[in-house]
Amino acid sequence: MKKLVLLLACLMTALMVSGCAGEAEPFEQKSYTMDAAQLAGIAIDVRDRTIDVTRSDDAQIHIVCFENSREFYDVGVGEDGMLQIRAARDKQWTDYIGRSVQQDLRKISVQLPDGLLEQVRVSTTNGDIRFARLAVLGSITLNVNGGDLVLDAPDAHDFVLQAKNGDISGMIQGEYGEFAIHTEIKKGESNLPADKSGGERTLTVSNNNGDINLEFAGR
Repeated sequence: MKKLVLLLACLMTALMVSGCAGEAEPFEQKSYTMDAAQLAGIAIDVRDRTIDVTRSDDAQIHIVCFENSREFYDVGVGEDGMLQIRAARDKQWTDYIGRSVQQDLRKISVQLPDGLLEQVRVSTTNGDIRFARLAVLGSITLNVNGGDLVLDAPDAHDFVLQAKNGDISGMIQGEYGEFAIHTEIKKGESNLPADKSGGERTLTVSNNNGDINLEFAGR
């Protein structure tokens, strides 16, 4: 028992010292720009971030985010020609005590050129994904856990949309009859059919503990 009390006392002392060690390291805004013509697409896999995808004014991919030496992103091009952006961390356990990242620093802004990329894949947790009106030649795959997925009429041949503990809403480009649709939902409501055959394009939507409300924007 004495050893346990001593251990707890040491732990409390460590927590007090860590809390007095100074403020958390500030975040700095970082920007990345890539020529979309040299890429097959983009794949983003992060945590605890909201991601806004909008249309670029040129043929470049523009990324704006916030980083420090503890929380940053690995950015590179894979062998498949995809621009890959992954969350990376170099944290000590004391970095998690009593500290949280401000909401405006938990955002990644992504600008993509219209109609140049073959694939776009975006995955995040504890934040929203918002996808604006722009065209992707092949597929758009979006996955969010602990946030909402909001679409402002993007265009692609195939869509894969997944959410957990959040809603999927908005519009996609195209007519209802163009799509073969497969929908799975748990603990929520959906305005899409569970299965619909026909159509040269595919729409696959799944949600757990949230609603699905998607409309078709037509042409």
